[in-house]
Amino acid sequence: MAIEDTKELKVTSSLQQANAYIAKGWTLIGTFDYMIEDSSMSRYTLAWQKAGEPADVPWQSGW
Repeated sequence: MAIEDTKELKVTSSLQQANAYIAKGWTLIGTFDYMIEDSSMSRYTLAWQKAGEPADVPWQSGW
């Protein structure tokens, strides 16, 4: 799919949540790694590029 087909974007720093979005049909379109003091972090950008309403992924405690 082309980026122009994107209907909604989500950004998360949780690998578990990113995988849950992918399992529901979202497409991973980017990652960004960065450091805060001595900790490395990642951000995942996901796109909904399918027909219909975007699949929801409720927040889970522990993510």
